Amino acid sequence: MSQAFDLRATLATPPMPHRTAFDPKRRLAAVRLTGEIDGGELVATTTALLRDAGTGPLDIVWDATYITGLHLVPGDLERILEVKRHRPATSAEVRHDVLVTRRTLDVLIARLFVLLARRQGMYVTVCRSTEEAGKVLGVSDLPEEEPASVG
Repeated sequence: MSQAFDLRATLATPPMPHRTAFDPKRRLAAVRLTGEIDGGELVATTTALLRDAGTGPLDIVWDATYITGLHLVPGDLERILEVKRHRPATSAEVRHDVLVTRRTLDVLIARLFVLLARRQGMYVTVCRSTEEAGKVLGVSDLPEEEPASVG
Protein backbone atom coordinates (compact mmCIF):
# COMPACT_ATOMS: atom_id res chain seq x y z
CA MET A 1 0.00 0.00 0.00
CA SER A 2 1.46 3.33 -1.01
CA GLN A 3 -0.41 5.54 1.47
CA ALA A 4 0.60 5.61 5.14
CA PHE A 5 -2.10 4.47 7.54
CA ASP A 6 -3.01 7.14 10.10
CA LEU A 7 -4.50 5.34 13.12
CA ARG A 8 -5.10 8.59 15.06
CA ALA A 9 -7.21 10.01 12.25
CA THR A 10 -9.14 6.77 12.00
CA LEU A 11 -9.82 6.66 15.75
CA ALA A 12 -11.24 10.18 15.59
CA THR A 13 -13.98 8.84 13.32
CA PRO A 14 -17.50 10.08 14.09
CA PRO A 15 -20.39 7.69 14.85
CA MET A 16 -21.33 5.02 12.33
CA PRO A 17 -22.80 6.34 9.09
CA HIS A 18 -24.91 3.19 8.57
CA ARG A 19 -27.67 1.46 10.54
CA THR A 20 -26.16 -1.04 12.90
CA ALA A 21 -27.60 -3.46 15.43
CA PHE A 22 -25.47 -5.21 18.04
CA ASP A 23 -26.25 -8.18 20.26
CA PRO A 24 -23.61 -8.13 23.03
CA LYS A 25 -24.63 -11.54 24.37
CA ARG A 26 -23.90 -13.27 21.05
CA ARG A 27 -21.12 -10.80 20.09
CA LEU A 28 -22.92 -10.34 16.78
CA ALA A 29 -23.42 -7.14 14.78
CA ALA A 30 -25.54 -6.52 11.71
CA VAL A 31 -24.79 -3.51 9.50
CA ARG A 32 -27.29 -2.46 6.83
CA LEU A 33 -25.65 -0.52 4.03
CA THR A 34 -28.09 1.53 1.95
CA GLY A 35 -27.99 3.89 -1.00
CA GLU A 36 -24.72 5.07 -2.52
CA ILE A 37 -21.71 4.23 -0.36
CA ASP A 38 -17.98 4.79 -0.66
CA GLY A 39 -14.83 3.34 0.84
CA GLY A 40 -14.51 6.13 3.40
CA GLU A 41 -17.94 5.27 4.81
CA LEU A 42 -16.94 1.61 5.09
CA VAL A 43 -13.74 2.54 6.94
CA ALA A 44 -15.71 4.85 9.26
CA THR A 45 -18.36 2.22 9.96
CA THR A 46 -15.75 -0.47 10.64
CA THR A 47 -13.82 1.83 12.99
CA ALA A 48 -16.90 2.94 14.90
CA LEU A 49 -18.27 -0.60 15.18
CA LEU A 50 -15.02 -2.01 16.55
CA ARG A 51 -14.75 0.90 18.98
CA ASP A 52 -18.36 0.72 20.18
CA ALA A 53 -18.58 -3.08 20.53
CA GLY A 54 -15.99 -3.19 23.34
CA THR A 55 -13.37 -5.88 23.70
CA GLY A 56 -13.72 -9.50 22.64
CA PRO A 57 -14.45 -11.44 19.48
CA LEU A 58 -17.14 -10.14 17.15
CA ASP A 59 -19.01 -11.53 14.15
CA ILE A 60 -20.28 -8.93 11.67
CA VAL A 61 -22.91 -9.33 8.96
CA TRP A 62 -22.60 -6.58 6.33
CA ASP A 63 -25.96 -6.47 4.52
CA ALA A 64 -25.27 -4.69 1.23
CA THR A 65 -28.45 -5.85 -0.50
CA TYR A 66 -29.90 -2.32 -0.26
CA ILE A 67 -27.04 -0.38 -1.83
CA THR A 68 -27.54 1.34 -5.16
CA GLY A 69 -23.92 2.26 -5.81
CA LEU A 70 -20.48 1.36 -4.51
CA HIS A 71 -17.74 3.92 -5.08
CA LEU A 72 -14.24 2.71 -4.28
CA VAL A 73 -10.85 4.16 -5.07
CA PRO A 74 -7.58 2.20 -5.11
CA GLY A 75 -6.59 1.34 -1.56
CA ASP A 76 -10.08 1.46 0.02
CA LEU A 77 -10.28 -2.28 0.66
CA GLU A 78 -6.77 -2.30 2.09
CA ARG A 79 -7.68 0.60 4.43
CA ILE A 80 -10.60 -1.40 5.83
CA LEU A 81 -8.23 -4.28 6.56
CA GLU A 82 -5.74 -1.87 8.16
CA VAL A 83 -8.42 -0.68 10.58
CA LYS A 84 -8.99 -4.27 11.67
CA ARG A 85 -5.28 -5.06 11.95
CA HIS A 86 -4.31 -1.93 13.86
CA ARG A 87 -7.29 -1.70 16.19
CA PRO A 88 -6.67 -0.55 19.77
CA ALA A 89 -6.63 -3.19 22.53
CA THR A 90 -9.83 -1.63 23.92
CA SER A 91 -11.82 -2.43 20.79
CA ALA A 92 -13.44 -5.56 19.42
CA GLU A 93 -11.61 -8.12 17.30
CA VAL A 94 -13.49 -9.35 14.25
CA ARG A 95 -13.84 -13.12 14.31
CA HIS A 96 -15.85 -13.47 11.09
CA ASP A 97 -17.14 -10.98 8.51
CA VAL A 98 -20.07 -12.10 6.38
CA LEU A 99 -20.75 -9.93 3.32
CA VAL A 100 -24.30 -10.19 1.97
CA THR A 101 -24.82 -8.87 -1.53
CA ARG A 102 -26.77 -9.65 -4.68
CA ARG A 103 -25.55 -7.34 -7.43
CA THR A 104 -22.97 -9.02 -9.66
CA LEU A 105 -20.41 -6.23 -9.42
CA ASP A 106 -20.75 -6.11 -5.61
CA VAL A 107 -20.25 -9.88 -5.41
CA LEU A 108 -17.04 -9.58 -7.45
CA ILE A 109 -15.72 -6.79 -5.20
CA ALA A 110 -16.70 -8.81 -2.12
CA ARG A 111 -14.77 -11.80 -3.45
CA LEU A 112 -11.72 -9.59 -4.00
CA PHE A 113 -12.04 -8.42 -0.39
CA VAL A 114 -12.17 -12.08 0.72
CA LEU A 115 -8.89 -12.77 -1.09
CA LEU A 116 -7.19 -9.74 0.48
CA ALA A 117 -8.52 -10.58 3.95
CA ARG A 118 -7.52 -14.23 3.83
CA ARG A 119 -3.94 -13.24 2.95
CA GLN A 120 -3.92 -11.52 6.34
CA GLY A 121 -5.50 -14.43 8.21
CA MET A 122 -8.97 -12.88 8.42
CA TYR A 123 -12.09 -14.95 7.93
CA VAL A 124 -14.63 -13.49 5.45
CA THR A 125 -17.53 -15.17 3.65
CA VAL A 126 -19.78 -13.88 0.84
CA CYS A 127 -23.49 -14.79 0.90
CA ARG A 128 -26.50 -13.90 -1.23
CA SER A 129 -29.02 -13.51 1.65
CA THR A 130 -29.14 -12.71 5.36
CA GLU A 131 -30.67 -16.14 5.95
CA GLU A 132 -27.60 -17.74 4.39
CA ALA A 133 -25.38 -15.45 6.53
CA GLY A 134 -27.19 -16.65 9.66
CA LYS A 135 -26.55 -20.26 8.69
CA VAL A 136 -22.84 -19.54 8.12
CA LEU A 137 -22.63 -18.08 11.63
CA GLY A 138 -24.86 -20.74 13.20
CA VAL A 139 -27.60 -18.30 14.29
CA SER A 140 -31.30 -18.33 13.50
CA ASP A 141 -31.73 -14.56 13.50
CA LEU A 142 -29.69 -11.39 13.22
CA PRO A 143 -29.82 -8.46 15.65
CA GLU A 144 -32.44 -5.84 14.85
CA GLU A 145 -31.86 -2.14 15.21
CA GLU A 146 -33.56 -0.74 18.31
CA PRO A 147 -36.43 1.62 17.45
CA ALA A 148 -35.76 5.25 18.34
CA SER A 149 -37.28 6.22 21.67
CA VAL A 150 -39.90 8.94 21.70
CA GLY A 151 -39.75 11.79 24.20
